[in-house]
Amino acid sequence: MKTILISGASGFIARHLAKALRNPGIKIIGIEVEPKPIRHFDEIYEGKLLEPLKDVLDKEKVDVFIHCAYHMGKDEYKTNVTGTILWAKQAQKNNVPLQILVSSISARADSLSVYGLLKYETEKWFIQNDQAVIRLGLVIGDGGLFQRMVSMVRKWPILPLLNRGKSSVYFVGIKDVCDVIRDLALRGDFVRKGSVWNFFQPNPVILRLVLHEIKKQYGLSCIFIPVPYRLVLNSVLLLERIPFLKLKINSNNIKGTRQNDNLDLDSDFCHLGYRESSIKVLIHKSVQVKEQILP
Repeated sequence: MKTILISGASGFIARHLAKALRNPGIKIIGIEVEPKPIRHFDEIYEGKLLEPLKDVLDKEKVDVFIHCAYHMGKDEYKTNVTGTILWAKQAQKNNVPLQILVSSISARADSLSVYGLLKYETEKWFIQNDQAVIRLGLVIGDGGLFQRMVSMVRKWPILPLLNRGKSSVYFVGIKDVCDVIRDLALRGDFVRKGSVWNFFQPNPVILRLVLHEIKKQYGLSCIFIPVPYRLVLNSVLLLERIPFLKLKINSNNIKGTRQNDNLDLDSDFCHLGYRESSIKVLIHKSVQVKEQILP
């Protein structure tokens, strides 16, 4: 019996990953701030970033620890970097053989976004300690940033197009994400420890195409208005100052999107044996999802 631990168990990728890993020979356990039953997980333990893990590493012989947990809000940088590394060190001390960090293509030393910087800093520990890092593009599926984009197109009759909709979007389907992480977790010959895997479709598309495809396939009527990058960023920065106002996309997302136009990364997608799909096909699959992942 192999035991796989996934942090941020109720999150978009973690929920799908638990389903993909489901097998009689695998025990799937998760970490959540408020432990409660989650479909496809055998057990959920309590855990909060910045606080040492209790119970789980003492009670379970963990073979693989997949780090999906992410804290948004106050002290975002410190909580995620320090908190994730704290858990990784605990797992290392408890002789967990393999740890996988779910990261992002925005992770870089000169990232313009807090998200990109904190992912880059967190990656350092995993690389230096011979663990695995997988950098993802925009994950197309029924959750995460992609569904926040869908919500915006659904909610707003008129939507400004950042950078006139010309920004590059590097994307990947949720099924391929789960498949590659499953292979990393279960196949010893598949792991390239101490290195970074860049996992996204090799050919990016422009943002305008993504949004138009969302509008078409979800049957929405939003009108897109091309606007300069700086105008959108300044508007969001202003809105973020309003107390209690919750935005679907924040200034960090906007800064990271702009910087992705200048990415110089080779994709490992095809090298790992995965077949290229169009954004149209992946969005169609997202629309067709009928099964509720959450109970």
